[in-house]
Amino acid sequence: MSCIDDLNDIFRPNDGAPARFAAGQRVRVVRDSMSHNYPVGECATVSIVDTSDGTYQLIDARSGRTGGWVPERDLESASALGWEWLQTVLPAEDLALLRAFDGLHGLNLAQPIRDALLGEVPNLKATILRVTPEPLQRAATTRRKK
Repeated sequence: MSCIDDLNDIFRPNDGAPARFAAGQRVRVVRDSMSHNYPVGECATVSIVDTSDGTYQLIDARSGRTGGWVPERDLESASALGWEWLQTVLPAEDLALLRAFDGLHGLNLAQPIRDALLGEVPNLKATILRVTPEPLQRAATTRRKK
């Protein structure tokens, strides 16, 4: 396969097929296969549809800026039950708790919050050992002695 074939796979014309998303539709960025500068996991609004190659230009909801052209395979339809909707229906205390997390799935605590929580745990080593199942403790000590 040549470099031209590789480029054709990326920039294959849409052959007149209808666009999957329309201008004004909310979409979620699920990957960044072409360095389009939209954060993966974020929602944006389709502003321009290029049906000749199946790419879209988006407006970032927070900044109002547009980035590069995004291929259709990098997008999925954004659920109406996303963060924007939650902000309109949840109490302020619940929203503050959710804002402590990074990401959309798995909800990992944001690094500054994690650091602050760890700093609040008295005697961190003893606490970790106390809550760690005994077989894992033995395995950790055995590996260290070798």
